[in-house]
Amino acid sequence: MLNSDQQTGRYGVTLRLFNLIAALPRDQQLILLKQLVGDTVTAAVDTAQRAATDLGVAADRLSK
Repeated sequence: MLNSDQQTGRYGVTLRLFNLIAALPRDQQLILLKQLVGDTVTAAVDTAQRAATDLGVAADRLSK
């Protein structure tokens, strides 16, 4: 069994990478995800953003 120091050494680069990504603002994380995954995530995010916008518009209409 590996102790935590051995695991950190073995996976240190991956751990640092994930920590750097976690420290990014959400919008930059999304840009990175789009660059890594490509059009599939872009289409899904665009759909989700449109749905969120539509929901916001509907909520504004109901509050008036």
